[in-house]
Formats: sequence, C-alpha cells, structure tokens
Amino acid sequence: MTEAGVLTFEEQAAQIQADVLAAIARRIKLRPRYVLGSYDIGDDCERYLYHSIVNCQDRKLHDAEKQALFDEGEVLAQASMADLRAAGYKVRNEERTYEARCRNGVITGHVDWWLSGGVLGEREVVFEHKGLSYGQEERWETWRDMLKAKARWTRRYPAQMEMYLYQAWKDREGTDPMDHFGLFGVRGKESALLSLMAIEFDLDFCEGLLQKAERVYDAIAAKAPPQRIPYDPRMCDACDFTHICEPERHIEVGEGGVILDPVRQADMGRCLELAPLAKEHRELERLLKAYGKAAGRPFLIVGEGMIEVKEQLKHFQAQPAKGAFERVDTIVKIRRREEG
Repeated sequence: MTEAGVLTFEEQAAQIQADVLAAIARRIKLRPRYVLGSYDIGDDCERYLYHSIVNCQDRKLHDAEKQALFDEGEVLAQASMADLRAAGYKVRNEERTYEARCRNGVITGHVDWWLSGGVLGEREVVFEHKGLSYGQEERWETWRDMLKAKARWTRRYPAQMEMYLYQAWKDREGTDPMDHFGLFGVRGKESALLSLMAIEFDLDFCEGLLQKAERVYDAIAAKAPPQRIPYDPRMCDACDFTHICEPERHIEVGEGGVILDPVRQADMGRCLELAPLAKEHRELERLLKAYGKAAGRPFLIVGEGMIEVKEQLKHFQAQPAKGAFERVDTIVKIRRREEG
C-alpha cells in the first residue's frame, strides 16, 4: 500500500483474486444425504458410505481451490456438448433421478446426457462426462483399468457408469443386457480434446454393487458402522470422515525413529530393490518408443511385445500469454503381445 493509503497494482490484483476465491467458497454447501448414490457406490470403503449418510452433517468440506476444479468440470462439459452437437449428434439432458432398488434401499443417480444421432441413429445411449488432467484417459484401455487407478474418485467412475446402465436397462426390462452400452467421455483440462470410451453393461458387476448397498443399509439400520479397511494413509488421511472414523493407524516407531512394522519394512525393501529397475524400465521404454516413432508404422512386433503408434490432433485453448493452437502428438504405447 502506498503512503496515501492506496493499494498498489500488485495488491489490487491480489485482492481481486481473493474476492474471486471468496465468491467460489460461497458455493460450497453441506447438503443432507439420505440414500446412496451412483457417484460413490464404487468407493473402496463401506464405512465411508455409512458415514456419508449417518454423519453427513459432519463431513469435512473441501476448499475453494477444489470447488474451482468442480466448476471447471461443468465448463468443459458444456464445451463437449457444443462439439457433439456441431458434429451432428443430439444431446438430451434429463432431469429425472433414477433409483436402482436393492432389498432394503436404493441407489440414486442422474445421467449426464443421452446421446443419439450420427452413427447411433435414433438409439439413445447413456453418456457420462468428466473433465480430467491432460493425458489421464490415455492410460485406460478399458473401463476396468479405472478400477486400478491411483485416485480414489477415479476408481468410483466405473460403478457410476454401470449403475446408470443398470437403471437404463431396468427401464427396458426384457431386453438383452448384452445390447446395452454407454459412452464415457473425458475432456482433457489442458488439451480440450474429447476422448470417448465405450462401456458395456455388466450385470454381474452391478449385482455386486447392489449387494454392497444392502450391507451398508443393514449397517445403518443396526447403527453399527462397517469394519474399517486396513489403514491406508492415501485414502484414510484424506477422507472427509477421518475425524469420525478415527482409523487405526498403529504405526509403531521405536527408538531412533525406527518403524517396527514388518510389512512396511518389507515394502521399503521392495521399493529399494525396484528403484534401479524402474530407472532401467524408463530408459528402455523411451528407447523403444523412439524406434517406434522412427519406423513410421502403426504397429511393430518386437519379440514378446508390441509397439503401437498413432497420431492424435489436440486443441489447446487460449491462455493469457498465448492464443489457441492445435498440435499433432504421436502417441506410442508398448504392451505384451496377446497369446494366440
């Protein structure tokens, strides 16, 4: 601030940014919850699902920075909707809330869109849209790969999509489950490219989710939370209900800061053992991918493995210091050859 009490240019910029964050923070609301939802029925922890209903008023709220990411997801969704319509497809919103019934409760859900037109003809298919970090979708060959993702919320996506497909199938009862599929759309937050994955309806997977819901509703009726999962700091310490659940950490630290847990000691030994192999793997992968690019072929067979090469046009949105632009990236993947 100057001697005259006027904010400097830098202070004005900082104040504007603080005002924007405050406005975003006002959009963060704590809402009551009475039933399980498709968006998190795939969570790894049934105790979390229990607390999300029984202790919903005690949920630890996220901050304005995370809310801004949620808001950006809606912006990306609108951009994808515009792209699909421009390509000749029909995008229909539906305000209806679906309910998949289990023995003692429901799993509710709200489909993002129904897509038809183009190659789909008059058939409408379920469409779920996500805005994710650049290139994240390239690590998934099928929807089952998401079940092994590092991020907890990403591991929930397959269950969300499958429950939407289940609810749509129930609407058309009597049809063959094998005839049902949906589209999972991902728009990269940096590239603005829409990538699509076809997801087939898996009735057995959905039955497992319904059984999970029954266990959670039984626990709610009995007022007895499910057993805690084995402590995992990546999940437990970041959970919205850590202060309610009070996970059993039991980290035994001896004299001189020595962790006495034999499992963690084995993990450390394995980590140190793999470290040089990880470096060697990265170097060999870079070398083989470089050969794949130079060969100018869509795929190469190399011993027990394959190198797949494809070009992908990516659109980048305008930034303060740079206008919008396009770039063709060469995507190279290495995988083991399938038997037979």
